[in-house]
Amino acid sequence: MIQLHQIFILQEEKEDNNRPGNNEYWYDYLVRDGAQGLDLGQREARQGGLVRGGYHVLLPDRRTQLVQYWSDWSGYHPTVTYSYT
Repeated sequence: MIQLHQIFILQEEKEDNNRPGNNEYWYDYLVRDGAQGLDLGQREARQGGLVRGGYHVLLPDRRTQLVQYWSDWSGYHPTVTYSYT
């Protein structure tokens, strides 16, 4: 049995060309199925021109890969870590 937990909330304003990057949103989701070995999820939020978030996934060798990131006009900046479950 696959359990899917999803929360999706989107609040977006129409972007004004004179004020770039004023859109805001956030979302997250989680998928877990122990029988199939699935465990993954993501969370992300944007305020102005800054996006912050992270995601995790259970790898075949039973490690969990966790990626935390932020992004703005300068690019995408991830930090990747691994842990054993």
